[in-house]
Amino acid sequence: MGTRSQRPRGKEHTPGSRWLFDVCIPGVARVLTLGTMPIAMVANGHSFFTQQLQLQSGRWPLAVHATYQFGDAVDCAFGKRERLREWGLWRVPDDPFLFSPSAVGTAGNPASSASTAADAEAALGFVGGTERFLVLHDDEPLPPAAPWVGQADPHSRGRQHVAWVNGLFQRLATGISLARALQRTVVLPPLYCYCEKHWARLFQCTVGLTALSSQSLPFRCPMDHLLPLPLWHGEYERRTKRPRCSLPPRADGQPSEGFPYRTSAWLDRLAASKHLVATAATLRVRLPDPPPPPPPVLRPIPADRVLRGPPIRTKHGAHLWAGREIWMPAGSTDAALRSAYASQSAADNPIVDGEGEPTLLHVTLQDAAAMLGCSADAPALQELFASIFKSRWCFRPEEMTDVRPDPFRRNETIDVCVWGFKVPDAPPKCEGIL
Repeated sequence: MGTRSQRPRGKEHTPGSRWLFDVCIPGVARVLTLGTMPIAMVANGHSFFTQQLQLQSGRWPLAVHATYQFGDAVDCAFGKRERLREWGLWRVPDDPFLFSPSAVGTAGNPASSASTAADAEAALGFVGGTERFLVLHDDEPLPPAAPWVGQADPHSRGRQHVAWVNGLFQRLATGISLARALQRTVVLPPLYCYCEKHWARLFQCTVGLTALSSQSLPFRCPMDHLLPLPLWHGEYERRTKRPRCSLPPRADGQPSEGFPYRTSAWLDRLAASKHLVATAATLRVRLPDPPPPPPPVLRPIPADRVLRGPPIRTKHGAHLWAGREIWMPAGSTDAALRSAYASQSAADNPIVDGEGEPTLLHVTLQDAAAMLGCSADAPALQELFASIFKSRWCFRPEEMTDVRPDPFRRNETIDVCVWGFKVPDAPPKCEGIL
């Protein structure tokens, strides 16, 4: 590894320095042939997590780059970790519900397995208690993408994306309000986008002409496309006081602590785990009873007609996942819902011996909105929403022909960011409650 007196084109070399290939690949020929790996074998972050070409081609890549994401922070790579988790590529045993002893080489050693699971619980902050979940199901129909009309209206798809996400945020806010009232970690529903999130201008709401043919709209998008992952873990000062990358330990903590969550893909991992026996129940809203129907008109039945009743069909499979139904009153305060849930879950519980709390509670966002009429915690909820829904989507369509003058630079134009997302409203504060 000798030094060189001159750089290419006759320029003098810095005294004492060496050629890069002498340091990194000593003893290798000076002539190298460079090539690119097929994207089907070594996927970048966009083709795998956003375009999801592996589902279209049926070929699973050998390696995946955790690029094209928006959720990292200086104290933790939140975005990379969450994307790898969503696709089952995260092998760190930091979630006790998905913990597998074989994943960390402790199979056959129960003491070591229990210790690692306890470490995972400690990392999440749920020491001395069991984490329980409210699984949100978005029952809003997913409309098809707006047709592309070109210069006649280059913002048609952008408007659809913003309108959809604003509605989604408001529905999620109701579900999170209910989860906070019941002191449960929220499991988010699948998230869908009608436009990409990208640093540069978009082409018909995709990252470019080459991606247009393989990018379906709408598409199931990563969480960091819509929501600020670091703030779900709390403000920076709060995060640094907990184990690194950990979620807040309580759903009813200070808004600056963030909010505990799982993505919808967590349920897929959960169902595949053999190391968890999860109980489940489904919350249903009890609407006011409708007026009784008029009495039926009785008609004589011919004696020669044989009456056959409809076949009795029993449910199989679905009820094992959704569990029993727990009926909740409509338009109630958060305190009334807590009381109703406690009395309902403690009664008639054939699933868990001596324990009335199911691990998983399922609820549709429509039912959640019908249940929760007001909250004594409304100010804290609004502060929380201003943090965990703090997301700005910068839409710069390539087709946008209008420009605006830069207010700070004379005779120059600015690349305009069009639209953002609205912070959802918290439920109204219950009257007479300070």
